[in-house]
Amino acid sequence: MDLLVAAFCALPGAAALGCAGAVLRERARMRGRWRRTTGVIVGHRKIASPGESPTYAPVFRFTAEDGRTVQAAGSVSTAWRRGAGRRIPVVYDPADPEGTADRPGGLRAQLALAPVLLAVGAGLLITAAAVLLR
Repeated sequence: MDLLVAAFCALPGAAALGCAGAVLRERARMRGRWRRTTGVIVGHRKIASPGESPTYAPVFRFTAEDGRTVQAAGSVSTAWRRGAGRRIPVVYDPADPEGTADRPGGLRAQLALAPVLLAVGAGLLITAAAVLLR
């Protein structure tokens, strides 16, 4: 039974640490490479989970420094769809504008969540170790 409890703590703990590490590694790798520009909200992408109310991520379009027109969706979604036609700040990596473009607030939200994931992951792994060592 202790092994089962430890596994139920260790697996999500390791996943949380892995997610936090991935966010922090990506942000460190991108530091100094980000480009800032202005985009325009052109629509919204519906994000729906079964049994939950849908949320909407803004879809925006901008021109990358190489002249390409890029369309991307923000990483933060809300319960409302508004702002179509509004100009917004956008940050992106010029090597992969489609894959990295986001609003600065989305990046700050990811960075704010990383320490929480680190703490939860570490706590779950410590709990798993404590269960195994008793």
